Amino acid sequence: MHIITRQEGALNKVAKYFKDQRYWQGEWFNKQKDIDRYNSLVVLGTTPNKADVDAIMANTTWTEFLCDDCHKDAEYLIAFRDGKTVVKVCKRCVVQALRLINKEENKK
Repeated sequence: MHIITRQEGALNKVAKYFKDQRYWQGEWFNKQKDIDRYNSLVVLGTTPNKADVDAIMANTTWTEFLCDDCHKDAEYLIAFRDGKTVVKVCKRCVVQALRLINKEENKK
């Protein structure tokens, strides 16, 4: 297991993800608007901040970093691996899991 930050998991890759979704077979879906957004994202560099990305994209969905259990936005997620499958869980859910385990252990 290891910790992934919002910066690593979402922000650093937003320009690539945008291009992967909006550019296909040498064409942008919404020509000038997509080109302008992509270029604005690239200008932010390799470590853009959330507020700048949200402003360019005009929403927060590109910078959300969601827990696989509670589906809430988090700054950090703990990644658990099972072979090729990765499950990312927030601190709140890990704490809740520990409480459940402790509760079961206290029954004994």
